[in-house]
Amino acid sequence: MRKVIILLGIIVGIVGVSMFGFSFMLKDGETLAPGRLFVHTYVVAFLDYNLLLSPTLREFTRSFDQLGEREHFGIRYQTVNTIFQPESLRRAAEILGSEKIDLIVTGQAAVPYIREKMPQVPVISILTANTEAARLTTEQPGNRTAFIDSSASLITGDRLLYALKLLPGLKTLLVLKAAKEGPLANPEAMKALRKVAAENGVTLVEKQFSTREELNKFFLNYDFNSVDAIFRYPDSFITANMDILLAMSRQPQVRKPLIVRNRTELELGGILSYGRDVEDYGAVAATMAYDILVKKISPSNAEAILAHDFKFGVNRSVATSLGIEIPQTLLEQADHIIE
Repeated sequence: MRKVIILLGIIVGIVGVSMFGFSFMLKDGETLAPGRLFVHTYVVAFLDYNLLLSPTLREFTRSFDQLGEREHFGIRYQTVNTIFQPESLRRAAEILGSEKIDLIVTGQAAVPYIREKMPQVPVISILTANTEAARLTTEQPGNRTAFIDSSASLITGDRLLYALKLLPGLKTLLVLKAAKEGPLANPEAMKALRKVAAENGVTLVEKQFSTREELNKFFLNYDFNSVDAIFRYPDSFITANMDILLAMSRQPQVRKPLIVRNRTELELGGILSYGRDVEDYGAVAATMAYDILVKKISPSNAEAILAHDFKFGVNRSVATSLGIEIPQTLLEQADHIIE
């Protein structure tokens, strides 16, 4: 009789958890869906070091939670926030290396540090600008990294064409980018930009940087009267340091229109954007995470399918502050208008 009572107690306990969705031994955002017991719980870590990763990772969380709800698996998230400095990224990788993690989602600049500390943990690199570097990495034996190409090289020239419609007097364009031979550079996009600039009589003033400190010092000392606008170049170095470009472009000693890539940068101070919204990468990364963790597909074989859904936007507030009138034809074309 006692055995029967114990058995009934266990059954009631399980039913109670199942019906009322009690959470046990859960932390850092893990949840149990009402009426379900998860077969497996995955630990996903984020290494967040720039302002574009944050909205991307939020969309990843939303999309991956939906997959977990549908497919009945649990998720526990861990986030390490740091800055774009080699030692900071290395230390962040060490912190993650001390935890039991099933998958890491981050940007291209952090991948080498994670691979050094955690070679066996799958990594999804979102907002990848250097497609050549990604290709070489995926060809390495035992590769555990999946890259999501940002398609930057495809539309760099088109973004300049939009800028010329907004700024018909544009003759000298400042282009800030990573050091030529560095791992964060994106030489293919530069070829497209030079081609369109030459065809339209625009002189490119190219400046290269290896560190965040160099970029900061440049903004403090450069004579911005010699250029008409600043072009946000699509490499991983500039992506990691967009906070500097957005902040400094509004300073009195600069005050030049900043041509950016996406809605997030447009909302934060760019005058014109053309590219894919960063949230799109988060949704795609969630599908890749499902393939890697649940379907057990190798990261090197996980496919990132991104439609060429590039969006054009203008920031009317920034234009007004710079004394620039946005043509009605551009307003009619815009997917995003920031007031």
